Amino acid sequence: MRRLRLRRSGPWISTAALACLLWVCVASALFAPWWGVAMMMAVWAMCALVVLGWARPHPARTVYVPLAGARSSGSPPLACAGGVGAHER
Repeated sequence: MRRLRLRRSGPWISTAALACLLWVCVASALFAPWWGVAMMMAVWAMCALVVLGWARPHPARTVYVPLAGARSSGSPPLACAGGVGAHER
Protein backbone atom coordinates (compact mmCIF):
# COMPACT_ATOMS: atom_id res chain seq x y z
CA MET A 1 0.00 0.00 0.00
CA ARG A 2 1.33 3.42 -0.95
CA ARG A 3 1.83 6.11 1.60
CA LEU A 4 -0.10 9.36 1.21
CA ARG A 5 1.91 12.37 0.08
CA LEU A 6 0.36 14.92 2.39
CA ARG A 7 3.10 17.45 1.69
CA ARG A 8 1.61 17.96 -1.76
CA SER A 9 -2.05 17.12 -1.26
CA GLY A 10 -2.63 18.13 2.38
CA PRO A 11 -3.67 21.74 1.76
CA TRP A 12 -5.98 20.69 -1.07
CA ILE A 13 -7.65 18.03 1.04
CA SER A 14 -8.14 20.48 3.89
CA THR A 15 -9.54 23.13 1.53
CA ALA A 16 -12.10 20.65 0.22
CA ALA A 17 -13.00 19.64 3.77
CA LEU A 18 -13.38 23.30 4.77
CA ALA A 19 -15.73 23.81 1.81
CA CYS A 20 -17.87 20.91 3.07
CA LEU A 21 -17.79 22.32 6.61
CA LEU A 22 -18.84 25.73 5.29
CA TRP A 23 -21.81 24.14 3.53
CA VAL A 24 -22.86 22.43 6.77
CA CYS A 25 -22.50 25.68 8.75
CA VAL A 26 -24.58 27.66 6.27
CA ALA A 27 -27.21 24.91 5.97
CA SER A 28 -27.57 24.75 9.74
CA ALA A 29 -29.11 28.24 9.61
CA LEU A 30 -32.40 26.49 8.88
CA PHE A 31 -32.43 24.85 12.31
CA ALA A 32 -29.95 26.60 14.57
CA PRO A 33 -30.37 30.05 16.11
CA TRP A 34 -28.50 32.94 14.51
CA TRP A 35 -25.93 33.12 17.31
CA GLY A 36 -25.12 29.42 16.89
CA VAL A 37 -24.55 29.88 13.18
CA ALA A 38 -22.40 32.94 13.91
CA MET A 39 -20.24 30.92 16.31
CA MET A 40 -19.86 28.10 13.76
CA MET A 41 -18.88 30.61 11.10
CA ALA A 42 -16.31 32.15 13.48
CA VAL A 43 -14.79 28.71 14.10
CA TRP A 44 -14.77 28.09 10.34
CA ALA A 45 -13.00 31.41 9.72
CA MET A 46 -10.33 30.59 12.32
CA CYS A 47 -9.79 27.18 10.72
CA ALA A 48 -9.46 28.78 7.28
CA LEU A 49 -6.83 31.19 8.63
CA VAL A 50 -4.89 28.31 10.20
CA VAL A 51 -4.96 26.37 6.92
CA LEU A 52 -3.76 29.45 5.04
CA GLY A 53 -0.93 29.96 7.50
CA TRP A 54 0.15 26.32 7.61
CA ALA A 55 -0.13 25.56 3.88
CA ARG A 56 3.57 26.13 3.19
CA PRO A 57 5.42 25.48 6.47
CA HIS A 58 3.34 22.47 7.67
CA PRO A 59 1.29 21.11 4.75
CA ALA A 60 0.72 17.66 6.26
CA ARG A 61 -0.80 19.12 9.42
CA THR A 62 -3.46 21.05 7.55
CA VAL A 63 -5.47 17.85 6.99
CA TYR A 64 -6.42 17.75 10.67
CA VAL A 65 -7.60 21.37 10.92
CA PRO A 66 -11.11 20.82 9.43
CA LEU A 67 -11.58 17.84 11.73
CA ALA A 68 -10.75 20.00 14.72
CA GLY A 69 -13.08 22.70 13.39
CA ALA A 70 -15.98 20.27 13.08
CA ARG A 71 -15.30 18.99 16.57
CA SER A 72 -15.00 22.41 18.20
CA SER A 73 -18.08 23.84 16.51
CA GLY A 74 -20.22 21.22 18.19
CA SER A 75 -20.35 18.80 15.26
CA PRO A 76 -23.08 20.70 13.39
CA PRO A 77 -24.89 17.72 11.78
CA LEU A 78 -25.21 15.93 15.10
CA ALA A 79 -26.18 19.10 16.95
CA CYS A 80 -28.93 19.83 14.42
CA ALA A 81 -30.22 16.26 14.41
CA GLY A 82 -30.29 16.19 18.20
CA GLY A 83 -32.06 19.53 18.48
CA VAL A 84 -34.86 18.91 15.98
CA GLY A 85 -36.98 16.65 18.14
CA ALA A 86 -36.07 18.18 21.49
CA HIS A 87 -38.78 20.84 21.44
CA GLU A 88 -41.53 18.37 20.50
CA ARG A 89 -41.42 16.44 23.75
